[in-house]
Amino acid sequence: MMLLPVLMIANRGFAQSGIAFENVAAIPEFGKSITFQATIRSEVPVEGVVLVIQSDKAPPETFPMSLSETGEAVYRLETPPQKIRPFTRLEYQLRVRLQSGTEILSPTYSVLYEDTRFPWEITSRDLISVYWYERESDFGTTALSIAEEGLRSAQRLIPVTLQSPITIYVYNSSQDIRDVLQSSNPWIAGHAAPEHNLVLVSIAPGLEERLEMERQIPHEIMHILQYQFLGEKITQQPIWLIEGLASVAELYPNPDYLQALEQSALENRLIPINSLCQSFPRDASGAFLAYAESDSFVRYLYRNFGATGLQNLMEQYNNGLECEKGFEKAFAYTLTQMETRWKQEELRVSPEALIFRNLSPYLIVFLVLFGATAASVILVKTRG
Repeated sequence: MMLLPVLMIANRGFAQSGIAFENVAAIPEFGKSITFQATIRSEVPVEGVVLVIQSDKAPPETFPMSLSETGEAVYRLETPPQKIRPFTRLEYQLRVRLQSGTEILSPTYSVLYEDTRFPWEITSRDLISVYWYERESDFGTTALSIAEEGLRSAQRLIPVTLQSPITIYVYNSSQDIRDVLQSSNPWIAGHAAPEHNLVLVSIAPGLEERLEMERQIPHEIMHILQYQFLGEKITQQPIWLIEGLASVAELYPNPDYLQALEQSALENRLIPINSLCQSFPRDASGAFLAYAESDSFVRYLYRNFGATGLQNLMEQYNNGLECEKGFEKAFAYTLTQMETRWKQEELRVSPEALIFRNLSPYLIVFLVLFGATAASVILVKTRG
């Protein structure tokens, strides 16, 4: 489904104010611009027209429109990604200044800055809509069913009711998503914009496309529920908890996580959980391990404390407690203590190995100092 220009005609204002707004339209060219246009009919000569745009919660912006002698007003707004986020709905009005000095504001119109590069098709049911392209209609039906099941899976962890519809766009490659987000991160496969109830996923055609949908779609839907549950304070949550919960909601867990965890535990390369509170590594292998650890650790917490325990943990962080203090407040264990238990019970790391790994830096220092001291003693005795 291609995005059509927003077209609204308002003639009733003419009788009341002597002015009418006709053929009002906003025509997006994704990644380049949005052209706003309208025809102004006025009994009093028009001195100028200003376009007033409201995007999200940002302050309104104004732009002077060109005005022809026949009343056609036009403005072309450049849309680099850093200026307008993809799939943002813009609201706009026209402010007309008459030569008499009177200013008149038009009705409010809107336009969705949608990705027009692809011939989108759509299927919807209740509060979920799925867009896809260049695939059979059965693909959209399957994606919608998985989204509904993914929503139920996420709601078992965070029991909130959707307040507005979810829109899901399915791209055919992760490169398409990186292009639309203008991201250079090679491991980005999906994205959620929770404030807009928007999900973007990349599902490559092939034998595993259903399994990928069962992973990616519920994962991103969980991010929407997290935002609904926590609001703007979601930024106070540890990243390992946010991403771990999203992984637990997946209908098909990533089968490569366990192998990565076991190999990293064997090589003593596991990332301390407390270092995953603020951010994940930027490199692909480090990010993958961080996701794997978050998935496994949150699953471990879920099995031991249930959904109510995880909700209590989120509430502690929502109250402003930092990563380790919030954890201890929720579970009466320190994060380090729980991480040790998780490694022992889930990854079969022996207590002796954990003790040795924790003490190994000190042992190395001791051996270096002992070796230096012993060498000095031997040197003195040799000279004597």
